[in-house]
Amino acid sequence: MNEFLKAQLDIELSPEFQIRLESFRRKATELSNFVSSQNWGRHHVHVDRSNENKPRVDGTLPNELVLEALYRRFRFFILTREKSNYFRLLRLLSASSDDELLHGFLRLEKKEFFNERSLEFAFITANSQYKPEDVIDFWFNAYYFHDQAPDREKLSTFESIVSPIGAKVILWHAVWNSVLKIRNLNWLLRETSINNPVVFVLFICKI
Repeated sequence: MNEFLKAQLDIELSPEFQIRLESFRRKATELSNFVSSQNWGRHHVHVDRSNENKPRVDGTLPNELVLEALYRRFRFFILTREKSNYFRLLRLLSASSDDELLHGFLRLEKKEFFNERSLEFAFITANSQYKPEDVIDFWFNAYYFHDQAPDREKLSTFESIVSPIGAKVILWHAVWNSVLKIRNLNWLLRETSINNPVVFVLFICKI
């Protein structure tokens, strides 16, 4: 059984907390509204591990223009210089409380932010490994937001292994899983303010 508990914060410990909190919530709300406004449909992913060092991935995708719009909104949460950076906000939340339940929850959220099960399964016994954050990084730097030669080479190598469509499918699922984490944190922070320094925490009760 899951339960949402409130953890107390001492926001005054961090002068930048309010600025980052407001920026995160603004961008996260924009992201959530965009996700809710789209018809994402039903999609599938298939992994063929007949050759464990060259797993082939296939699947279906939403509209490419919709995906580009999703990636543009998502990027605000992973760029270090952005005030809405997800990981920076997690650190500030942790530093603003001595609640052990909150600390444990934040550590788990950080660990699971970049998570893509089909990618993990595809390369589980392969000699070369790929992390979701690496896939997002070289896709964004080679194609969607920049045209950097080293990342183009990484993307080309990845496509030659999993297939061009498989590379796009893995990127989408990797971003989507992180988007769900962003929306969840935004919901947990819905009542947080200087005048109400609390944050909700998901507590999983084992029966």
